[in-house]
This record gives sequence, C-alpha cells and structure tokens, in this order.
Amino acid sequence: MLGLLLGLLYATMLPAQTTALPDTALVGVYVTSLYDLNLAERSFNIDFWLWFNYPNDSLHPMETVEIANAKDFSFDLPDTARQAGMTWANHKCHALVKKEWDLRHFPFDRQRLDVRIEDAIIDATALCYLPDSIHSNYDRSIKLDEWIIQDFKLRRDDKRYETNFGNPSLAMGRSYPAVTASFEIRRNGLGLFFKLFVGVYVAYIISLMVFWMGPESLERFGLIVGALFAGVANKYIVDGLMPPTIIHTLPDKIHNVTFVYIILHLILTVIVSRLAIRDRIKTGWRLDLIAFSMSLASYLAINFYLVYEALNYL
Repeated sequence: MLGLLLGLLYATMLPAQTTALPDTALVGVYVTSLYDLNLAERSFNIDFWLWFNYPNDSLHPMETVEIANAKDFSFDLPDTARQAGMTWANHKCHALVKKEWDLRHFPFDRQRLDVRIEDAIIDATALCYLPDSIHSNYDRSIKLDEWIIQDFKLRRDDKRYETNFGNPSLAMGRSYPAVTASFEIRRNGLGLFFKLFVGVYVAYIISLMVFWMGPESLERFGLIVGALFAGVANKYIVDGLMPPTIIHTLPDKIHNVTFVYIILHLILTVIVSRLAIRDRIKTGWRLDLIAFSMSLASYLAINFYLVYEALNYL
C-alpha cells in the first residue's frame, strides 16, 4: 500500500509531456500567365504570385520553398511585411513544369496541370502548409489556343520520401509540407480533328471507289496502293505532332482501322478479279455492291463509336 502511494506521488511530480505542434503557414497563389503547353517537350510554362501568411516571424518559407515538379523555376520581386501579429511574404514565380500528357483521346483530351509547391528543408513535423483557397485564383484573361480552362484548385498535398537522405541522425521516411495548384483543361479539338484526319478519310474513300470500277478493271490495284500510301503519309504527319508514346491513342485506332479496311478492299479486289477472269462478271458486281455497303456502314459505325468514346470519357 505504501509503495502504491509513493508511486502515485512520484507520478504527480513528473512534468506533463506535450507534443509540440508544427508551425503553420497559409499558402496562396495567383496565376498571371499559363502558356507554351508543349506536348513534344512534356512541359508547360506558368507565372504566378506565391504568398505565405504565418504567425511565427522566425520562419522564412520564401527561402526554403521550391517547385518540386519543375524542370526549372525562379523567384523574384520578394516582399515581406509584419502586421497584426502575422507575417505576410510573397514573391513572383516563373516555372517550366514537367507534364506527362495523357494522349489516349487526343485531340479530344482533357488534362490536369499540377504545380507542386513544397518546402525543401523543413519537414511536416515542424511546418504545416495550409492552402489559402479563398484568395487563390487565376487571371481570367488567360486564353489558351485550343484549350478551355474548366477548373482551378489549390489543395494540401504533403510529400513523403522513403529515405533519410543519408543523414544517420534522421529516421527513415520523412514528409514535407506541400500544396498543389491544379488546372483542369479540355481541348477544343473538333476543328483539329478534321485537320488531322481528313487525309486518312480521303484515303479510305479512294479505296472504297474501287467497288464501282467493275470486276474486270485492273486499275483497281493501283488505286488501292495509292490509298494505302496516302493513309500512311497522313499517319506520319499526325505522329509528328505528338510525342512518342506506347499508349494506343485515338489517332492510332482510326489509322489502324482504316489500314485494315484498305487491306480488306485489296483482298476483295483480288477475289472479284478472279471472278472476272472466269467470266462471272455479274457475280463480281454483286460482291462489289455488297462489299461497298457493308464496308461503308461498318466503317462509319466504328469511327462514330471511337469519337463518341473519346468525347465522353471521364
């Protein structure tokens, strides 16, 4: 009993253990310019004002912040003021940001442009970034060729690194405070679609015309070969506008479907030519008319489905 009383007395004499809360900084951005959305270079350019509001005047977040997903970035025009117990600091940022473009549905694609603002020195146990969503925005005069800005958000997005960066005094696995500014954009690609695919559709129409030349016409083979070369040339032009990718894109699907149909037209041309040699001209004409109707109907249906899927993906 005496031991229990002594234990309780000792416990009351111990100082209370408290966990220190991290300092907080309210982080906001105002985007003034968004430009050079470059598919080939996998990047885009952005200019914006970046500010911090924080009560602890011993912090210097403008000196430790970085754009974590940028190829290159720079800060200028720094300004700092202390008022009403809060420090306000801001500066102008220009960044060339990395972007892996999702081109599966090009030219009807939608993209998210992320700018990751992260502290490079102070970890999340000592500093917490809170997004200033109320005051963050973008200049509504920003206009992007072929693109429509649908949404802009600023969200907290702390980053965890599974390393101690070689420092034996640090534990493995550290998180650093970060916020991410995101644009949701959609390509206005209807006009671009016709510019890109008019060549391949002309190639298909040329190959389709062989069914009206008669089973006995040998010029059909030359027309088919010409259509095939026209389709291949159009594919090279379209591929030149896009970065190399292993993803099967909408242009790949349309070109591949067209090549399959042109090859089928060539096979049917060989068949009706053999019928003509055997003096079965009427049978050859019937096969040509059936092939024309089935090819046109199925080709239109497949292309409609592919375009509809691209326009309506989530």
